[in-house]
Amino acid sequence: MTMRKLDPNVGRTLVLALGVVLVATAPSVVSIAAAAPPPACQAPLFVQQAAVPGNVMLVVDDSGSMGAVVHHSGYDSTVDWPGDQLGWFNVGADGDITLNAVTIFLAAGWYQDNYINWMFWNTTPAERAAMPTSTRMDVVHDVFSDFVANAPANINIGLASLNTAGGIIHPCGTDRATIITSINNLVASGGTPLARASEDAASPKRSISAMSSPSE
Repeated sequence: MTMRKLDPNVGRTLVLALGVVLVATAPSVVSIAAAAPPPACQAPLFVQQAAVPGNVMLVVDDSGSMGAVVHHSGYDSTVDWPGDQLGWFNVGADGDITLNAVTIFLAAGWYQDNYINWMFWNTTPAERAAMPTSTRMDVVHDVFSDFVANAPANINIGLASLNTAGGIIHPCGTDRATIITSINNLVASGGTPLARASEDAASPKRSISAMSSPSE
């Protein structure tokens, strides 16, 4: 078999042609690299989908610790405050409590010992007169109810709590007024079975009603 030699002029022509292609395409490559990035998404994608509403399951911590009263802004929990209180302090009803010859009006609820020591042994009269009277659960009632009432209309909302049997109180797609009523009826009691509640809330069969599920 006779091997044909490549004409040097042909080789130079191919190299030249390749160079022309590279030069011709270079501006487009540069323009792509220099293009401005697209604007960042300002809202979750599922909120922007009008055809298929998103499903949001609210999981509320209704454990016993949520009955604790919200701390005063001047209290520093990292400090071991001197005082005589040891262990949690329970106030059964709103009223004046006297310790260390100091009287403070306290709301019903549970108080940590270090917080009690700060209030009755380490505060000024002005701080004592401005003690918060809301519990953590009171805050949950206000914040979650406000979220449900003002969430975008194209979201199906459901409700679950840590200490509700089965976890799910209302599946996603339940009437919002019903959900708000149930939120405000939650009370602080029991433990914190977070793993079980998370599993229940993540189960489509339990947490999504047939009307709100795009797969049914």
